[in-house]
Amino acid sequence: MKCSAFFAVHATLGSLQLASAMPHQVRADLDSCLNAARLSTDFPGSSGYASASLAFNRRFHYSPAAIVFPASDNDVAVAVTCANSVNLPVSARSGGHSYAAFGLGGHDGSLIVDLSKMKTIKVNSDQTATVQTGNRLGDIALTLFNSGGRAMPHGTCPEVGVGGHSGCGGFGLDSRLWGLLLDQALSAKVVLSNGTLVTASSSENSDLFWAIRGAAPSFGIVTEYRYKTYPAPPSNIIFTYSYTVSPTTASSIFSAYQDFAKASAPPTLGLQASIGTPKSGNKVSIALTGVFYGSKADFNTAINPLLAKVPQPQSTNIKTYGWLDSLQVLGGQGLNTTIIPDGSDTFFAKSLMVPQETPMTQASIKSFFDYIGNQGASSDTVSFPKLEQDFGH
Repeated sequence: MKCSAFFAVHATLGSLQLASAMPHQVRADLDSCLNAARLSTDFPGSSGYASASLAFNRRFHYSPAAIVFPASDNDVAVAVTCANSVNLPVSARSGGHSYAAFGLGGHDGSLIVDLSKMKTIKVNSDQTATVQTGNRLGDIALTLFNSGGRAMPHGTCPEVGVGGHSGCGGFGLDSRLWGLLLDQALSAKVVLSNGTLVTASSSENSDLFWAIRGAAPSFGIVTEYRYKTYPAPPSNIIFTYSYTVSPTTASSIFSAYQDFAKASAPPTLGLQASIGTPKSGNKVSIALTGVFYGSKADFNTAINPLLAKVPQPQSTNIKTYGWLDSLQVLGGQGLNTTIIPDGSDTFFAKSLMVPQETPMTQASIKSFFDYIGNQGASSDTVSFPKLEQDFGH
């Protein structure tokens, strides 16, 4: 199972042009402002700049004006104030896994506020968790579980940063059970565009609190969230039902999957369909895969209505795991990102969201699978089509 942050992302074309050099006086003033606050900063030409300015998706090449590494809320506020003083746009970077490199500003010439030094995670006495946004999902999952068996909903890639995942609507296979990660936010510390640090919650700066849960980069830099947490499920059943079939049969399998997702899938079931093209022509590979949070008996009850509507799978894999083991299987790697080098990729991605009220029609499903099994199979472009159901979330 390929790990996924489960983002709905907008595909854009990255500029391959480097920005003209920052005016000498602008750089001098910015350098002076940041140095006065003793903020660690990489400027173009410094030893760490080349690696720090690499995008996760190497299709994009941006040249930030500078990259600053704050260690506190006040450092973030100072960095924003310094950028304002020289009229530079600001972009925050949490994990850096934005598909279109928005963590590098999405264009040349931004001041990047890299939050990777802000990694405090604390489980409070009321079972809420206080998490700084320099943390990544794998490390948060480890800390929560090791602090009383707690958990939160999120995507499967351990390296994804919690700032973008929580601030932009990331979801995961456990989102039907608990909701989106942003739904768990109870309050947040936010640095506004004028450098002011405020707290946002349902009772304080409530409009800002509403805005940062889904569109955070447009309204400020969130330095810390306080989240609701849940007892980690003791039984986590990871399953895959695999087929290599004709486009027509693949269409019928997906139609059954879509009907099941809309009508009768319980909240304890996270499910997705992964689609690919085998080497033989006029065939489609389709896997119905996911996680059930509960007992084997309850899983059988939940999945049987779907299995009754599809052909016998050519292969089946069903295993039960503890919480952390299930996260490692889904992510394809360990959860401690401090000992796992971050990866990179080069790809084009786009998302199409289908409303639950108006799902894909039979005609569109047939057309899609006819293309995958014929023109798509002979294309020289390597792709990983994946259709995900978020079941109304």
